[in-house]
Amino acid sequence: MPKASEWPPRELTAPMDPAQHPQTGRPASFEQHQSRDQLAEAVSTAAGTVDVGASILNMLGAQRETLIQTRGSLQGTDRSLVEGNNLIRTMLRRSRTKKLILVAIVCGMLGIILLLIYAKLSNH
Repeated sequence: MPKASEWPPRELTAPMDPAQHPQTGRPASFEQHQSRDQLAEAVSTAAGTVDVGASILNMLGAQRETLIQTRGSLQGTDRSLVEGNNLIRTMLRRSRTKKLILVAIVCGMLGIILLLIYAKLSNH
């Protein structure tokens, strides 16, 4: 298959004497002129189609690169979110532990205060 730069083939676009038939050299008829015009139009359409196809392939390649970059960025963001989630869980666990320790200290101090009050009142 010819490349886009090689399309249309030279044989199809070579200038011809409009008054002569390309193979016999005899005067060309109206139908032959019409056929040649249709062929030239088909060649032109094919060349345009090849150019459009090449343009679409270039655009798709650029979009693929964009998707690959976006995927990498998304994976990096996902890793950051997982790390952030783990950090928040660690902080929550530490705060619960510290809160439990404070509650235990407050309960212990309250118990000591109650024991002191009881001892003070029972000696009287």
